[in-house]
Parts: sequence; structure tokens; C-alpha cells
Amino acid sequence: MASTSYLVLLVMGQTAITIHAGDCCLGYLGKDQRMIWLTSPHCGPNWKGDLSHAVIAESSSRKTLLNCMSYRRPHEPAVNSVETVRGTTWILATDGFWAELSAADQLKAIAGQTLDGCSTEDDVTFMLLQS
Repeated sequence: MASTSYLVLLVMGQTAITIHAGDCCLGYLGKDQRMIWLTSPHCGPNWKGDLSHAVIAESSSRKTLLNCMSYRRPHEPAVNSVETVRGTTWILATDGFWAELSAADQLKAIAGQTLDGCSTEDDVTFMLLQS
């Protein structure tokens, strides 16, 4: 029953292209120091793709992946393109980051570039990219 989520970000000039499947998500840090999530997780409660990250995080079925890399079934990654501006702080994160950490802990991790002091029951990983 092996499966995996993935997220790829390519920034070229003023365009950012993402390819993803599963529950890893791409976001950026807004001017008001708020996380703005651009990709939607492919998981149980979000089967229509219209729920916010906050709503999904509260769902007990968020770990059920609907679109992920798996030997059991084919998948179609979501491909998105967005315009970007110089100085954007991109956040590539697993569901442990966006679903289990509070907004304050997310900002603390981003500012300190570490997860020290941020504990969850899930694996937590994030990467920052400055464009």
C-alpha cells in the first residue's frame, strides 16, 4: 500500500509552475505575514477541491489520499502556473506543516528556518525558496 505525495516548483522569470499530487502544498508568505496556500491537497475531505486548508486540517479523513503516486492506480498530477514577483518567499510543505502546526508555529518555523520547538504527531517538513 505504498504511495507518495510530491510537489515540484519551477520559477522562471515572473512565472511559477507547480506540479503536485497528494497532500504536499505550495504557498507563500503574504505581506501581512499570513500563509497563502496556492495548491489544494488531494485528500479524502477535499474530493471536490474546494475546501480551505483550515477545514481539511480538522478532518479525520485528511490522510486518505485520492491522487498520489502509487503502484496500485494511475494518477494525474495537478499542474498550475502563477505570476510571481521578485522577493516572494515560497513555502513547500508536507501536510504535517500546513495541517498540524498553528499559524503562529508556521511563522516561527519560517522565521527561524527550523522546526525546533514545533512538535506534531505527523512528519513535518518544509522548504523555503526566495525568488
